[in-house]
Amino acid sequence: MLAVAVAVNFLLAGVCILGVLLLGAVLAYGIFWSGDSGSELASGVLGTLVLATPTAVAGGIYMAAAVGLQRRARWGYTLHMVGAAMAALTCCGLVWTAAGMGMALSEDFKAEALGAATDRAAIARTFD
Repeated sequence: MLAVAVAVNFLLAGVCILGVLLLGAVLAYGIFWSGDSGSELASGVLGTLVLATPTAVAGGIYMAAAVGLQRRARWGYTLHMVGAAMAALTCCGLVWTAAGMGMALSEDFKAEALGAATDRAAIARTFD
């Protein structure tokens, strides 16, 4: 189950990177070839940056979550939960939120991701 979460986090990070590259191409077109000037150009640049910022942040969170889960670090598990919750803010991400949270809240996943034993007491001690 951990391997699936790592793979999906890497996949989502890649999709975010592609989104940032696409918005970078839109920004380059708007600046160099659109023919806009003045306030139209400024609005286009600002709008593109407003769209690219959350995509870049999400990509960073997904990438860090994947690396952290691979290393079985507590911060990787936390970032996995943050990334799954963050995906709920999008229409398509609701599926990943349900699956990601469902996986992450299971005791087997916690034990595997945190490198702890599978009993409840050991899992509870990791969060103290």
